Amino acid sequence: MENVKPLHSYVLVKCKVQEEKTSSGLVVQSSKKEHDRGVVMAHGDGKTLSNGSKQEMTVQAGDEVIFAKNIIREEKVDGIKDSVYLWMELDNIIGKI
Repeated sequence: MENVKPLHSYVLVKCKVQEEKTSSGLVVQSSKKEHDRGVVMAHGDGKTLSNGSKQEMTVQAGDEVIFAKNIIREEKVDGIKDSVYLWMELDNIIGKI
């Protein structure tokens, strides 16, 4: 995924694995939960506005973010178990951690 470059206002986010503890203290990774946090892996150069200028991207690669769950596309990466990457527009990111 290192050589993927999103266009315009799209952002590529690697989801954080959700972990739960059982009553006996075992840590279980849940792949069935919906994702809402992740790390920005790459982003485009911004949306072109009606006046021709570019909207500034407010996230950078490496930022940990919280996002809305209305995702454009989910993608699993071959050879990387339990990694989920999400494509979304910048507007779907609602905060940085």
